Amino acid sequence: MPSPRRAKRLSARRDEVAVIKSLSERVLAEAPEPGSRTFSSGKTFASLPLSSRTQRCLANCKYTRMTGVQRACLPHALAGRDILATARTGSGKTLCFLIPLLERLYRQRTCDLSGCSALVIAPTRELAMQIFTVLNEIGANHDLSAGLLIGGTDFASEQPVLDRVNIVIGTPGRILHHMTHTASFNTDNVTTLVLDEADRCLDMGFAATIDGILSALPKDPHHVRQTMLFSATKTSPVEALARCNLHNPEVIDVHDTAVPAKLLHSYMIVEPSQKIDILYSFIKQHAAQKLLAFVTSRKQVRFLYTALSAVDSSIAVYQLQGGMTQVQRQRVYQEFCEAERGCLIATDVAARGLDFPNIQYVVQVDCPDSRETYVHRIGRTARHHSSGRAVMLLLESERAMADRCGPLRRVRVNPQMLAKSLRERFASLLASRSDIKYLAQSACASYCRAIFKQKDKEIFKLEEIDLAGLALSMGLPAPPQIRCVKKKTETATKKNRCLDNENALQRKKAGAAAADDKVSRLLRRVNTDVYDPSRERLRADNDDDEDDDGLVPVSRADSGAEEDAGLVPVSGGRSESEGDDDTQEVRPGKVATADRTTIRHGKDAYGHTLRQNLHVADVTVDKPAEAERVKDLHRSAKLKRKRRLMKRNAPPTLAVSDSDDSSAGAASQDDSGDGSDDDDDYERRAKRILEQRAQS
Repeated sequence: MPSPRRAKRLSARRDEVAVIKSLSERVLAEAPEPGSRTFSSGKTFASLPLSSRTQRCLANCKYTRMTGVQRACLPHALAGRDILATARTGSGKTLCFLIPLLERLYRQRTCDLSGCSALVIAPTRELAMQIFTVLNEIGANHDLSAGLLIGGTDFASEQPVLDRVNIVIGTPGRILHHMTHTASFNTDNVTTLVLDEADRCLDMGFAATIDGILSALPKDPHHVRQTMLFSATKTSPVEALARCNLHNPEVIDVHDTAVPAKLLHSYMIVEPSQKIDILYSFIKQHAAQKLLAFVTSRKQVRFLYTALSAVDSSIAVYQLQGGMTQVQRQRVYQEFCEAERGCLIATDVAARGLDFPNIQYVVQVDCPDSRETYVHRIGRTARHHSSGRAVMLLLESERAMADRCGPLRRVRVNPQMLAKSLRERFASLLASRSDIKYLAQSACASYCRAIFKQKDKEIFKLEEIDLAGLALSMGLPAPPQIRCVKKKTETATKKNRCLDNENALQRKKAGAAAADDKVSRLLRRVNTDVYDPSRERLRADNDDDEDDDGLVPVSRADSGAEEDAGLVPVSGGRSESEGDDDTQEVRPGKVATADRTTIRHGKDAYGHTLRQNLHVADVTVDKPAEAERVKDLHRSAKLKRKRRLMKRNAPPTLAVSDSDDSSAGAASQDDSGDGSDDDDDYERRAKRILEQRAQS
């Protein structure tokens, strides 16, 4: 007879099994036909076949009415079908995969011992944190565990607990890192896979990482795993990914236009020197509201945040960019969400999936690279049936982007926006703060590089941008000298690598077959620039007169030759006004394959000439006579060395008698007749002179 407590637990378990069974039957009964793109007949979450646990959480979070994409996705997703959904930003796609995920794990009676059963991939850390927060809200009544895996956190502290996590939410890089380095992270039981903002994941270079994650998951021949892909735009890479990994997916496209209905968006044609002043005017005019400003690069974000905060302390400015640490990004995200006013200056890291409440204005300071990026940027406002405004600042050469992004209303630049120019204040700030001056130079250079690297050359034309005006708007007297180098393609890199390997193999074979003579060994020597200490001292003494290290001092004025040669003037180097030194040392870069070939050919030619000269010398010179001549030279050098030593060590001249002098003269004549002048004769003569001096 079981105890009352155990009997109560068994009864509750039987009741839960019965509820799950009836719920599963209701899901199958109310599921629409496969391939049908009909919306759910109900418009509220209460009309869906959801568990009481999920219903209570949705009611507590005040989620009552469904959006269009939710009415289209949830009936198919609850039935366990693969989903390929495209909907505009801010339409509620997050609940479209979190609710089916929770319900599927609940019906499977997943527990801590089940391990990882669901995997959610997001392109950015902020979006992953946002999904994790929503999951904690709507899944509070479920007995499930969830984990957040993002970069910038302690990897070792995450490893011990992954074997007890049911739902993993994270970025592609950190998830794949755990899959390859954490033994306890078992993904064999994954039954639900979600890829949010799939187009952004592929655009950010995560295609190879996502392929690695998908290949690490177990094969699914019976199509047990449910895969859902969500995106704001439908691109070719997303469709290719869906064809390879989705089985008979339900293709859902619920938006007629990617722009929210209550959004008023427009554009302005401005000069590069006017952008910062217009942004500052927007911030001052809407000081009581929340604004979001998008720029191209991280360095622009850092400069604008630092400079605007320094020149005007009355405005609230925030920054969000990929170069910040995870703690900083999370703190800024929370502070801006809780703030009632202020301007967040960010890169496109804030353009995907992030839900900032009460954004009234979105200002695109720099032109987006595509229509998809434009849609995601303006999607940060007018969310959840609210209204918003968006304005895009375009250069004259970028006017075509306005036509691509849809019918936009052009707004003329109000002269009052340019009345309070920041140019003079920025110039005085840069004169007193060298760190901000460096940020300004880096921001100008990074913007030019970004324009140079854009693929759409019909819109992004670096040669038509007024760089001098752009630099003046940042407080710089002139734009920094910039050098843009086109990145080598993967094919060219592989070709050079193959050539290097072939050349190394040929050199190895040639070295093995080379003759073992002095010339060959000399030519095979490496590190020939390592000298003995005496040579090093000699080189140190001559450093002032000549350059022995191969470093060529190049004047900054010589940079015009690069422009004449067809090089695009673009580097994040310092401007002429930054330092007193007019020259800079150019480090020798890697030697190209053609240069290495030329050096090797010159070395081979030198060795051939040296061998010929030595051969001619061996033939024309009489070796025995030459050897005897060398011996005579050594003999004469030894005698000269002894004479110098004797003259240096000879005692001073002594006063002696006439008889003694005559005898000494005779002795000296005898000694001079002897040509040997060895050390014994010298000691004997010195001893005799000392004895004569003692007698006198």
